[in-house]
Amino acid sequence: MTPATDQQRILGQIERGEMWAGRDAARAIAARHEAAYGDAFARTGEPAAFTRRAWLAQTITATPGEWTTHRAEEALAGSPFSCHRNTARKDLRALTARGVLTAADRDGRRYYTPKGHQL
Repeated sequence: MTPATDQQRILGQIERGEMWAGRDAARAIAARHEAAYGDAFARTGEPAAFTRRAWLAQTITATPGEWTTHRAEEALAGSPFSCHRNTARKDLRALTARGVLTAADRDGRRYYTPKGHQL
């Protein structure tokens, strides 16, 4: 018996329902996330009620301007969600993917602004 290629293995996993792929799968995953975390991005109130990304989104929206990874890291350092630089970078990317922020580059450096607050 010849060993299966990576492509054959992955297609088999998808057929058996072991792995999800495609738009319908993305929608199902998003629905599960929404069911698990609810309106975390729309909440207001005490920081303890927020997720780290929701807290960062609210902070960025309240103080618009150019947000770099460094600026996000510094803001998070003074929050209940202290984190490392890589986490701040991932949070900015996730907020961009969610439509909260807009990413741009200047002189080879990435920065983010709240959606609708272009400089």
